Amino acid sequence: MSTEVQTLIVQVSYAGGVPDWTLHFVIVEYVRTGDYRTIQVRKHGWSQTTGGKSSSAALSSLTRLELREDAIDFLLPDDAERTGEAQDWETIRQKLKRYGVDVSVERLREVPVLVEIDADLQEKITRG
Repeated sequence: MSTEVQTLIVQVSYAGGVPDWTLHFVIVEYVRTGDYRTIQVRKHGWSQTTGGKSSSAALSSLTRLELREDAIDFLLPDDAERTGEAQDWETIRQKLKRYGVDVSVERLREVPVLVEIDADLQEKITRG
């Protein structure tokens, strides 16, 4: 059985809009391995204001591309401008090591990233 890292999955879901002029999102990062395991490596959240729109109106005006870009931007490390890194690879590597997956940071940088938008969130953004 291979424990090679195959894919980094970034799953985006909607956590609500309370107060109504705020959108709250959750991002969960998983790694899929060659032996068909899916390992959660990090969980984050972010909020944004809607500029005075109701949360439902703001959601319906979003596109899938905007959500994907926002999720990827949110995951950038604080020092991304200085380091050029798109992820906190060392944190991900350490988490995987706890599950018996020994992978280098260099290999993690090569792994394809798949951004998945939760079905409920997709429905909300396509209503508009």
